[in-house]
Amino acid sequence: MKVIDDFFKRNNFDYKIDIEYASSILLEDMKKGLESNFETASSMDMIPLWKNLPDSVPKDKKVIIIDAGGTNFRAGLVYFDKKGVPEIISFFKHPMPAIDREMTNEEFFDSIAEYLEPLRDEAEVISFCFSYAVKIFPDGGGQAIKLSKEIKLPHIADCKINEGLLQALSRKNWTRVKKVIMVNDTAAVLQSGIFSETNEQRFDSHVGIVLGTGLNSAYIEYDKIEKLKDTEFYNKPQIIVCESGKSNKIPQSKFDKNLSENSNLKNEYFLERMCSGRYLGELCSIALRTGAAEGIFSPRANKMLLNSRNFSSEEISLFLKEQNHKKNIFSDIIDSGAVSADYVKIYFICKCVFERAARLSAAVIGAACIKTGKGKSPDRPICVSADGSMFLKGFLIKERIFKSLHTCLTEKKGIYFVLKTNDDAVTLGTALAAFLN
Repeated sequence: MKVIDDFFKRNNFDYKIDIEYASSILLEDMKKGLESNFETASSMDMIPLWKNLPDSVPKDKKVIIIDAGGTNFRAGLVYFDKKGVPEIISFFKHPMPAIDREMTNEEFFDSIAEYLEPLRDEAEVISFCFSYAVKIFPDGGGQAIKLSKEIKLPHIADCKINEGLLQALSRKNWTRVKKVIMVNDTAAVLQSGIFSETNEQRFDSHVGIVLGTGLNSAYIEYDKIEKLKDTEFYNKPQIIVCESGKSNKIPQSKFDKNLSENSNLKNEYFLERMCSGRYLGELCSIALRTGAAEGIFSPRANKMLLNSRNFSSEEISLFLKEQNHKKNIFSDIIDSGAVSADYVKIYFICKCVFERAARLSAAVIGAACIKTGKGKSPDRPICVSADGSMFLKGFLIKERIFKSLHTCLTEKKGIYFVLKTNDDAVTLGTALAAFLN
């Protein structure tokens, strides 16, 4: 496929990006984000949560959980029984507020309060997983730093999210809830790893990765954190949410720069746009239109691709999985009678976009594992808990990530890990967050 390779080179698109190289770049950015001058030194926020995992799980406790994500709003009630085994008693899902239209803060929190009505006063604590960059305070409160995933809340940074929800519940005459604890979704996924431990399998540390609508990672920092030097948490191990998707250190292709120019946050979340489900379909579409503009397809395909819509990540992933040249999302554009050159070129371009996303996601995880300094024995590996629609369902994403990590971490660096997924990772991790020290 020399035509495609030359096309990629002209557009600075490196789908075979070296994972060790990418990990080292991200690791350096992470280290700078923990320094005293972090606000100017790093493109990642490196948010401390002021908490570490507990020695034991809570017992005979209830907590209301909220998972406010990039697409869906989920809520439920979790009960830890007398042995500490969690049970999801009730659970429901709604569209995420402020996705389809702009909202004021009060409208946003009132919408959440309406969603929560079936759980009125079922527990004293709400654990609120807000899947965006949030500054977490030592008391468990939180304030939005920057919103990605095209959510429309222009003034959300002007308030504390936990206080805004408590005020909305008060307007709805709730009486029992005393506290709202904020947690990031990636930290929740990390925390869910504790439920994967058994007497036979103990972990040396934990890492969380969410690759869905967005991209983020979290890990446990064991060294002194210079930006916390004047606090009591300076020398205490704690969970750090990296905000990996904000990293701007990985070289961008012309496709990436085109995508950034049309984003609401064109000067931020560069890595997220290179990897996550919110953007991969559009990135493939941009690459295909660029190829058409350069004339790499047949005249008919060039003309039709130039005027084609943006395909979603799910559509592209399904196209790659099915490998059906006769009936697919591009059937109106390319000849369906045989495996044409146009089909092969389109398939290869889309496959390479997903390949790079998997490699960069593996680099994010690899950097977090290396930063823990743990996992030096196969008997006590690092537990990498992973979640997100792109990780779980994206074309060969999970498989490529595992293979890349095994080569980069275990074979080359002697760092052992296990990759865990749990359908209820965010729910269980969010519930556990309410009881962390």
